[in-house]
Formats: sequence, structure tokens, C-alpha cells
Amino acid sequence: FKDAVGKQKTSVRNSLLEPFADFEKEANEAIELAKRTYDHLNKSAAAIEEEFREEKRVTIREFYDSIKEPVGDYADDLYRMIYQTSWENASASLTKTKKELQEKVDTYVTGMNTLTMMMCEEDIKETAVALFKKNLDIAVAMQHIATETKTRAEAKAREEARIAAEKARIEAEAQAAIEAERRRAEE
Repeated sequence: FKDAVGKQKTSVRNSLLEPFADFEKEANEAIELAKRTYDHLNKSAAAIEEEFREEKRVTIREFYDSIKEPVGDYADDLYRMIYQTSWENASASLTKTKKELQEKVDTYVTGMNTLTMMMCEEDIKETAVALFKKNLDIAVAMQHIATETKTRAEAKAREEARIAAEKARIEAEAQAAIEAERRRAEE
């Protein structure tokens, strides 16, 4: 009796689960199809997005090339320095990107003009220009010029004071020697 009830239970369960087994098979196939479709669409979307980014990069570079004239030989380095990958995003406005790019170029040109007009020794100016080109921070470059000019002026003043003191000492010794010679001549 026990075996018969167990067999009957298994038989009923299998007959009840048969529609579920068919449904489960169909559901798994549908899930697999959806997954393949999703992966394909995702790859396609990524390719389209990369193509869009590339088009935007080209457009941005073309605009930069049209305004780079005052930048001269530093054009490529400046472009790499100021370029922001966020400009490639679909949400980034091309008009705003062009405006930012123009502002950054203008900042560079203004900074270089300012540094060129500074009255200081050439090696100080060259170092300041190198600092400015490194981080595009005119304040750092100007601070370098001010600090280095002040340091050199102080060193020059100390040297001039030392020379004046040495000259005064030599003159005093010479005067003392003349005075001593005069006294001997009088004696």
C-alpha cells in the first residue's frame, strides 16, 4: 500500500508539473533570446556612442584648430592639457564646449602676453613661462617672478653693500697709510 501511494503521488506530481516543465522550458528560451538581444543592442549602442564621441572629438579639434593661431608651437600640448573628456558626452552642449575651449585658449594667450611683457631677467621669465605652460596658472608664474626678482635684488644689494664696505675698508687703510706716511714725513 505504501509503495502504491508513493507511486501514485509521484505520478500525480509529474502530471501536475508537466505544464510547468513545458512553461519553464519556453520561459528559459525566451530569457535566453532576450539576453542575446540585449547584448546585441548593448554592443550596437556602445558602437554608436563611440562613433558619436569620435565625431564630437573631431568637431572639437577642428574648432580648436581654427582658433589656435595665437598659441603657436605649443598648440598640441595646450590642446592635450585643456581637453576634457566630458566634452564628448551626449549631454555636453557643443556651443558650451566651444565657449569653454575659447576661454581656455584666451586665458593661455593672455597669460603668455602678460609674462612676455614682464620686466625681469630672461632666465626668470623663461622659468615662469615653463611654470605657466605646466599648469596654466598665471598666479604661480607671477609669484615665481616676484620671488626670484626679490631674491636676486636682495642678493645684489648684499653684494653691493659688501663691495662698498670692502672699498671703504681699502680706502680707510689707504688713507691710514697716507696719514702714517705724512706723519713720518713731518717727523
